[in-house]
Amino acid sequence: MKLFNTIVSISFTLLLSVLEAVGFSVYSQNRLNTSYNVQITHKGIQDQGKVSVTLHEFTENSLGKSLFYTDIESVICGSKVCKVVMVRLYWDTLGKYQKFELEEGVDLEKEEGLLFTEEDYLSLHNILNNEASVLKDYFKEQLVKQAVHNAYDALSGATISLGNDEIVQGAVWTCYTLWHWANGELVDRIRTITAQKYTDQQLQYSLDCGSYKQQVFAMEFLTKRNSYTKASLEAVYNANYHNTLLNNLAIGYLERSIRHIYLEYIHKMYTTGSKSLRLLSLNSLKNSEHQFTAAYMEPLGGSLTNNTPYPEFNLFLDILEERKINSSKLTNQLLKLLESSNTILARRAYWYLQSIKLEGEQIHKLEGFKNLF
Repeated sequence: MKLFNTIVSISFTLLLSVLEAVGFSVYSQNRLNTSYNVQITHKGIQDQGKVSVTLHEFTENSLGKSLFYTDIESVICGSKVCKVVMVRLYWDTLGKYQKFELEEGVDLEKEEGLLFTEEDYLSLHNILNNEASVLKDYFKEQLVKQAVHNAYDALSGATISLGNDEIVQGAVWTCYTLWHWANGELVDRIRTITAQKYTDQQLQYSLDCGSYKQQVFAMEFLTKRNSYTKASLEAVYNANYHNTLLNNLAIGYLERSIRHIYLEYIHKMYTTGSKSLRLLSLNSLKNSEHQFTAAYMEPLGGSLTNNTPYPEFNLFLDILEERKINSSKLTNQLLKLLESSNTILARRAYWYLQSIKLEGEQIHKLEGFKNLF
């Protein structure tokens, strides 16, 4: 690899170590395990439909861990606008981008034929590492101002301006192309290949002892496999739900199960879960196609207290109202909340109780609350 033109005082060894530390290096030699031919779409070349890509899985000699890589063109654009070189992208076994490499002696270019600087390469790595980049929302036509189609270039015109955190200035096409390779459909293909090597038991273990990313991976593929054994259900139930995405995945997993499993575990999630999980559980019940009765809702109502967040309390009553669920036990649970020091909850309970049929002492308690105001 040659030194970048703008760097004259940094030694080759130091420069290489800096770039490799953040994800850029020249092609390296590793032990190849398996290759996979996959068909994917790329947002920049949708007009061509599916494209064939070869993924290689290998063991990295320096660390002994498995990675995937593929070799792709650096940019998708008109031949008169961009210089195209081959770039090697790497992912871990969960499909998370790791780094990129160029062949020795090859550099990426910006507008006007300027070579990428050290800073540009570091910026590109950070851009590719950002799964939430705004680049995911753009189509290639949107990257060009006043685009002019012609027989030579796919698109011609001045490219739009994005922040330095989103693109390397003067290299929007390269950033866009590589980002969609690094964070597009190839990620799903890699995750699917990896999942094929996992048993349900290993996925259950990942939920219990794995990192956050491993937990997400395990939840995703237990769901795709429709794995609803007792062991899988308990692993999902007992997972440490410290993240909104995990909460949503857990509820989504249960929503795909059969009625009695769904109702049993949504009940458990609600009665023992965090505030976020309780709210998601109620929202799932509210929108569920499964039928349930007052007897199912009564234990849930018994967990309502003065400290119940209003959104949760309101959602609980929405379910009763929309599904026309009522019982003497539910009514008495709500009447107790009329005595709550939390006037917001008490008023919401009052408006609900006004809409249903009450008897004897229940009517007296409701009138007593009304007279307070």
